[in-house]
Amino acid sequence: MPETDKEKILRLKALRKNIFDNIQAVSDYTVDLMDTPENFSKFKVKYRNVEKWRQDFVKLHTRLIAVLALQENADTILSAEQEICNTFLNNCESIVAMYSDLF
Repeated sequence: MPETDKEKILRLKALRKNIFDNIQAVSDYTVDLMDTPENFSKFKVKYRNVEKWRQDFVKLHTRLIAVLALQENADTILSAEQEICNTFLNNCESIVAMYSDLF
């Protein structure tokens, strides 16, 4: 049975929430890393394989963009989402580069 519009909207909202929760989690840990190096151990435990996690994020975000491309005002939404994705990925790559010897 095809997905209804309401189901699509609910799925999109859940997907967006998951992405923003992930971005917030990394932002929080990044701040912790900069403030107190001891907190790096928490980051390392939670995101032991950051590259794998980053790839999962990219897949999830690509799926979100595909869904958003079907919505009205797609250009505006895609532009905002791409900015968020780029900021996140740059941040994540910087963390991996800074602490690569610890992973």
